[in-house]
Amino acid sequence: MKIDNQVPIPPLGEVRDNRTKYPFREMEVGDSIFVDGEEDGYRAKAAAVMMTKRSRLTFKTQRENNGVRIWRVS
Repeated sequence: MKIDNQVPIPPLGEVRDNRTKYPFREMEVGDSIFVDGEEDGYRAKAAAVMMTKRSRLTFKTQRENNGVRIWRVS
């Protein structure tokens, strides 16, 4: 993974865009998505964890082939 430097930190209190490229909010309980690729799968898993912390939605993740499958469980 590449480490970036000299990227400015956003000012405190700045409104962040809570949208994600993953369709977590549109998923129904029992739906799943597959994110291909080790690094992309890791990012999707981290996004699902953050979504769970910020909302009442919960997700289960599992490695599958060369990626990650993510289910909405509640």
